[in-house]
Amino acid sequence: MNEATRNCARTKLSEFQKKVQIYNLRRNYVGTTHDNVSGLSPFITRRLILEQEIIEQILNKHPFTKVEKFIQEVMWRSYWKGWLEMRPKVWDDYLREVELAKKQLNDRQITRAEEILGGCSGVSFMDHFTNELKETGYLHNHARMWWASHWIHVEKLPWQLGAAFFFSHLLDADAASNTLSWRWVAGLQTKGKAYLINRGNLLKYCSPEILINPAELDHLNEVSPTDISESNSYNPEHSNIIKYKLPSVESDKRIGVWVHNDDLCPEFGPLTNYKPVSVAGFKDAAMSAKYGQSNLVQRFTEDSMKDALDRCGGHFKCNTQYYESGNLKENITKWITKNSIDHVVAFKPFIGPVGEQLRIVEGEFFAHNVSLSMTRRDWDQNLFCHAKSGFFPFWKKTKKYLSRYCKTEK
Repeated sequence: MNEATRNCARTKLSEFQKKVQIYNLRRNYVGTTHDNVSGLSPFITRRLILEQEIIEQILNKHPFTKVEKFIQEVMWRSYWKGWLEMRPKVWDDYLREVELAKKQLNDRQITRAEEILGGCSGVSFMDHFTNELKETGYLHNHARMWWASHWIHVEKLPWQLGAAFFFSHLLDADAASNTLSWRWVAGLQTKGKAYLINRGNLLKYCSPEILINPAELDHLNEVSPTDISESNSYNPEHSNIIKYKLPSVESDKRIGVWVHNDDLCPEFGPLTNYKPVSVAGFKDAAMSAKYGQSNLVQRFTEDSMKDALDRCGGHFKCNTQYYESGNLKENITKWITKNSIDHVVAFKPFIGPVGEQLRIVEGEFFAHNVSLSMTRRDWDQNLFCHAKSGFFPFWKKTKKYLSRYCKTEK
């Protein structure tokens, strides 16, 4: 597992610069080394490195036309996030449906799900990817699509339970990208267009090391989509994309900075010039348990937070505290009381686990008469509002926004 640090992310980006121009030629091939992708996704999820930063550095060295496909892949995350921010009910419904699906499985489905999730399904590529995910916290995106399609359209198991399995084990697990990608494979995100796994695609793009027995792929010659429907249309709620106002940097209040796992680079951006008395991050054990986070995910998340707080201590020149044990509400109270904080600034969490944590955090601040001011990065503010329909209309509009980062000839 990579070090969960900003320095590691920056090193990986620097190394990827050498092969970014051939990314489009090799990106779909799935082997055992993954040397054809950047490996940046776990760092982007927690914003140990920023999307803007990645794109700016790539375009500073390469013509846009030579790296457009990689830039698109980075932008997919912003698209998914913006789409979900305007449709929060999708996440709420997904969480409710996960619990409902667990109760509605029949005996055959329970047995089969346990075999697949245990890495002993009898289908070699599925077992390989299941074990890889649990052991490393990573799967190539093409492998995720195959696995999800097999789960939904071949095994006829609920997509929500497959999505929950991925969410608990992926180091780059992101509420928007994971949930909406699974909906896409199921045929819900783009109505009537499910992603169907097929034998030819696997033979072309998956390494023989993984496809131990090609004969077992015969059942994939003609896969029929599972009939999945939903009653909600999920129209975008544009009021969710609003501008936030922060207090003056010169405020005489005792300001604290709340750092969370949706954005671990508070020293860059709208919070950079504050002079807080303290910066704090909180581990929420109850939230980790709710989502069944693997030990790998928990460790990477904790190490990421520690790295962020180390950097914050140097940048903001104040004490930093990581509350990694105990009750969340009690720890918030301890932090506020110990540092006599009367105003907290933070990045607004996204829809997902940290967004849920926000409800508790806000309640505790309010109970102690502490004001909370939140903000969003300009990147999010400028891009999320374009995620009204599909990705390519979004891409057409945001491509103009990206032109400001082009330093080389197009």
